[in-house]
Amino acid sequence: MTIAIENVWNRFLLSPLEAVTYVDAFKSPRVRWHFDAGNVANTGWPEQWVRTLGSRIVKVHVKEFSRKLRDEKGPSAGFQVDLFEGDSDWPAVMAALDEVGYAGWMIAEQYRPKESSMTPRGSPILQRKWIRSLPPSHPPCRRIAHETHERHETKQNGDDSDC
Repeated sequence: MTIAIENVWNRFLLSPLEAVTYVDAFKSPRVRWHFDAGNVANTGWPEQWVRTLGSRIVKVHVKEFSRKLRDEKGPSAGFQVDLFEGDSDWPAVMAALDEVGYAGWMIAEQYRPKESSMTPRGSPILQRKWIRSLPPSHPPCRRIAHETHERHETKQNGDDSDC
């Protein structure tokens, strides 16, 4: 069993260096990091977190965040943006994940408004198309999961032919 600490909005660890220090203080290979790109985009750059955390990352949330929406409508509004339309530089994040050798699951934890079943750009179909567009050598391409904020259900797809 591995304990994966996720960066959430509790202001506990605000920088990747603090996160590394915290995880390493356990002196155990069983304490690792569950990286959430959308949560760090509020105050930092996801690709820098990835490079700093490195092999400590065992899971990844693919989630978007908009600083513009945060500034205009309040902190939680920053999450109300479709994938690829926020402040995360996804090519840089994916390159950083490649650099650190991440080969685990990527969980699409994308916002969707209550009044519709799914926003077009945030739909699992478009997310899957994006993941399929990654170079064939990119290992996370084979591990896809979808999680919504409304139901907190996770559907996992381990079928390599679907990626």
